[in-house]
Amino acid sequence: MDHPMDNSPIKALQDILSYIEIHQYKIHKLVVVTKTHSYHLIQLLYDYGHRDFGENKYQEAKEKLIHVKVKPDFPLITHHLGPLQSGNARHIPEIFDWVHGVGSIHALAKLAKAAKKKFDLTKKKTYYLVQLNLTREETKLGGMFLEEFEEIIHTKPESFIQHEGLEWKGFMTMGPSNGDLEITQKIFRQLRIIRDKYLPLGDLSMGMSGDWKIALQEGATILRIGTAITGNRKY
Repeated sequence: MDHPMDNSPIKALQDILSYIEIHQYKIHKLVVVTKTHSYHLIQLLYDYGHRDFGENKYQEAKEKLIHVKVKPDFPLITHHLGPLQSGNARHIPEIFDWVHGVGSIHALAKLAKAAKKKFDLTKKKTYYLVQLNLTREETKLGGMFLEEFEEIIHTKPESFIQHEGLEWKGFMTMGPSNGDLEITQKIFRQLRIIRDKYLPLGDLSMGMSGDWKIALQEGATILRIGTAITGNRKY
């Protein structure tokens, strides 16, 4: 059974937002990653005034989000984090507004069809980010290698589908699994250079609980922060 929450997540969020303001960084979104936590945490932060939340499992998110009381004039914005799988891509737009983990053209094509159907019914758009695996770790889940991305964008740029219900908004990446901050900074800088070359006005979704300050230094416009705000996962 869920118990009422304390206000420590609000304090943690305030501290991060204050840091961003003091250092005059310009970000578009701070996504609070609430996977494995109850809907009470989402409600707490939403009622405080936060609106961007990230989940990585469709079913878990669907079961939680239905309980969150949302005001008509302050929509809750949902972000699908982690690799976009071809098998569930057709379901993702039902509950997610943003998709951060587009790592294959095949999955993107399925997402595009589902996004079109959603737009036809609701006039709500879906936004996606291309995930690049710049660490070249085989164990990293999801993401295109840079060579794959560049081959596609040079030979078949139309593969990065956009239509009235779907918009390509930028890029996403993660630092190395071992958390090496020097390598992380190089990876984030590389993503910014790629963005500047191929989608100059695009977003950069990079920076998590352990490296968000470095991500800000390298031009992140979207942060994805979990435990630094929410505390340890529930399972």
